[in-house]
Amino acid sequence: MSEIKRILKKSKQILVSDGPKALLIGIFSKVRGRLLANRLNHGQLTVREVLSNKFSNIQPLQFMKVDRSEYRLNIVTDSLRGDSLLGGVATALILAVQYCNKENIPLRIITRTAETNPLDFENFLKMMELKKPIGVEYYTDYDRYLKRNHHKLEVSEKDIFIATSWWSAHNIQSINLRKHFFYILQEVEPLFYPNSDEQLLCEEVLNNRDIKFIINSKLLYDYYDNNNYVNVAKNGVYFEPAFIKKLYSASEASFKEKKKFNLFFYSRLKNPRNLFYRGLDIIDEALAKGILDENWNIFFVGSDVPLVTFPNGTQPKFLGQISWFEYSSFLKTVDLGLCLMHTPHPSYPPLDVVSSGGVVLTNTYRNKKELYYSKNIICRDLEKKELLSGLEEAIRLVKNREDRKMNYENNSIGTNWEKSFKEAIEYMNNYK
Repeated sequence: MSEIKRILKKSKQILVSDGPKALLIGIFSKVRGRLLANRLNHGQLTVREVLSNKFSNIQPLQFMKVDRSEYRLNIVTDSLRGDSLLGGVATALILAVQYCNKENIPLRIITRTAETNPLDFENFLKMMELKKPIGVEYYTDYDRYLKRNHHKLEVSEKDIFIATSWWSAHNIQSINLRKHFFYILQEVEPLFYPNSDEQLLCEEVLNNRDIKFIINSKLLYDYYDNNNYVNVAKNGVYFEPAFIKKLYSASEASFKEKKKFNLFFYSRLKNPRNLFYRGLDIIDEALAKGILDENWNIFFVGSDVPLVTFPNGTQPKFLGQISWFEYSSFLKTVDLGLCLMHTPHPSYPPLDVVSSGGVVLTNTYRNKKELYYSKNIICRDLEKKELLSGLEEAIRLVKNREDRKMNYENNSIGTNWEKSFKEAIEYMNNYK
């Protein structure tokens, strides 16, 4: 029964946010998958059908070549839905908007897994305090499985492309009419896949000499440079992300004396690199050993999290997947974040927390030994003893209001995206 309720709840969410067409396409995709599996079991699928079904995210975009007199920037991403406009997708859109505004050219947003909703983008611009480009166009082929999308993407030699993932870069390779295109690289994407066909395809994209990489953080750039990704390092430039004051700043209560404290556990169960189970284990032991006591409220933020109860009877508060404004308001109440990321880049949640007045415990990984953005970031190895020791240190810092406030005021985290992207935009113009 619980599984049926979960499906009905998810269906309702899709219906409300994306409309009946998106819900029907979702149902169709599931039915199609089962039919394909049945045909596969009976030897009825062609090789092309097997490959197309396995690698649906790199199905080619249908396009037609046209003449165009003016430049246009195109960004290819999965979805433009409101719940997708977080983290890396938001960063890519900010870069695209800032580039368009600086060069006074229009923007075209291309989505592949969900129908575009211009209202979501308009709200995003307002939230991020961004000027709308002189023109914004939308294209999607999310319904390509229905074989009803006969509108081809018009592409000219004046169309500049930005990829937001290896699979969107793979799509752009076949439609780009210029010598180069850009790829905003924000993860070690080969690590998503354990020595697989996907990893091979991903690394083939990273070795494409026609791609110019715009890399989120020096730590991530250094990782690629240190691990023999020669093409990425040679053809890449890095930037450091910004955290605008409108969304990320301490509240009046952040540094005041308090009896109850709030712990934020970044709990992304379906993203293995966020180490949900190690984090859960650390909280459990911290409660058992009295490192965390009854004065702490524990919040889980992330989707599809099991409703657990800790052995001492403590029950966390499950916030699920929340909107950006809800997240921003919540951050102002956070005293301590437990935000693990088993990759070399800093990731956003640790910087979200310290930009909003809190202290964070995160982990090391290869060249990520420390996060020098703030002294309110405690960075420890992933061994349980190390993390528990780091948690004790972080709790002491949370309660040391003067040091916590001083560290916050001395953060070296950027607050202006225009400054953050200055070098990246200059780099892009070298290949315009």
